[in-house]
Amino acid sequence: MLSKSHLCGVVSLAVFALLWRPSLQQTLPVCLSLPIPPTTPAIAFKNVVAFGASWMDDGHRTGGAATATAATSDPNKQFTGRASNGPTLVEFLAKNTGLFHDASAAAATGTCRPGLLNANLTNMAFSGASCDNKIFGQPDPTKAPFSVVQQVQMAIAAGLPDSATTLYVFLPATQDITGLKSQNDPVMEANVAACYQNSMLAIAAAGGKNFVLATSYPYNMAPETANSNRTVLQQEVAAVNAGLYAVPAAVKASFPTSNTWVMDMVYVVRDYVMANAQLFYGAGANIVDACSAGGTATAACQQAGPDLFLWWDGHHPTRKSHSLYAQVLYYYLSQTPFTGPLV
Repeated sequence: MLSKSHLCGVVSLAVFALLWRPSLQQTLPVCLSLPIPPTTPAIAFKNVVAFGASWMDDGHRTGGAATATAATSDPNKQFTGRASNGPTLVEFLAKNTGLFHDASAAAATGTCRPGLLNANLTNMAFSGASCDNKIFGQPDPTKAPFSVVQQVQMAIAAGLPDSATTLYVFLPATQDITGLKSQNDPVMEANVAACYQNSMLAIAAAGGKNFVLATSYPYNMAPETANSNRTVLQQEVAAVNAGLYAVPAAVKASFPTSNTWVMDMVYVVRDYVMANAQLFYGAGANIVDACSAGGTATAACQQAGPDLFLWWDGHHPTRKSHSLYAQVLYYYLSQTPFTGPLV
């Protein structure tokens, strides 16, 4: 039985073979706010560079990041520049969010602790992007929303930070799933995975060494898919992820000194966070409904409290969910990176 009085409880769960070798059983910490996890990454990352779409975008689509601090923002309103009511998971991971206190640090200093890594964040993510707009036959791919391919090109052109202490985070876009239009097209699904592989290889060729590759999250469980064919959506997510599972081995084969940590978002969202919702969010946790409508929390969400909700809108997480995903990713970074191939 876990207690909120503990820094972190522990739930024993079998982690997918993607994350570690299939013969291993691992434990993940169940943290209830934003405490210091029990382990820390072996590499002291000083920089985080993020590539993706609206799950990580901190203001590019709206013309700039928020000027207000997360700590003073209204949790019932969409946080400026984000598709959520607070910072995104890479902000929680990298820098000072001004949100969710660490009890020991607050008692000693009266302040919120920095992001888990306390690193500089370069956020290239752009809302509405896919990995490569050309995969889905979208209009002029040279214009916004800038694809992950373009984000990588812009980051390389600007010059990459020190390779040894920089972490490159790739989080597949919702558009990579919705763009498939429930057609179960194996060629398009393979192209999505190949796009992320080529993007990571491009960064590695430019000197990048440390990577996080997240898989597609279970979009079929998002509130906006309630009236869709969720079985087909689940199959598409699984097909794209099957291709993504092979990416770390390809990067390792071409760049043997690289490190890749894989974050299986189906496991994290469905089998870890949702399965332990009462522990993570508290009594009355809502993992089904969207908290907001039109950028403002509904009356029901305001009454219950936004931090009891997993989903902020149709497919984006609340600030609470983002903080949980950041904690899990931080924990993953303390584990041995992928050394594949998996057998």
